[in-house]
Amino acid sequence: RRRQGSMDTSDLQQGDMNRGTEADLSTLALRILGQYVGYRVVDKIRILLGQSASRKRVYADRARLRSKCRHVLQSPGFLVIFALMALTNAVAMGLEQDNIGGGSYQTVYARIEEVCITFFLVEVFALILIDGLTRWRAL
Repeated sequence: RRRQGSMDTSDLQQGDMNRGTEADLSTLALRILGQYVGYRVVDKIRILLGQSASRKRVYADRARLRSKCRHVLQSPGFLVIFALMALTNAVAMGLEQDNIGGGSYQTVYARIEEVCITFFLVEVFALILIDGLTRWRAL
């Protein structure tokens, strides 16, 4: 049996590819979250949200997620906002460190990385929350 985390093109069902169904934002968010907390947890969340958690769909969605992520991450607006947030935060932290006397470029870079990851996770959780609430209101 293969590891669940591995992605194999043979797992992609031709039918899913032909249908070309676009995963909505919550499924996108849940997949991204899956990279951090593991897909078993995500499957439980999906069942709670009333989404199917079948293996074939997960594999097909995962492939779609990769291309979707690329589009989102390469969009100029997203990159500009992301960079500005990270840089202002990092520079502020770097200056604080400098005033204390332990500042270097490395601390600034480490801070940029930290901010990016935090910002990313917050965004993912926000998407899941918003989607969950809209589904709940629709019931």
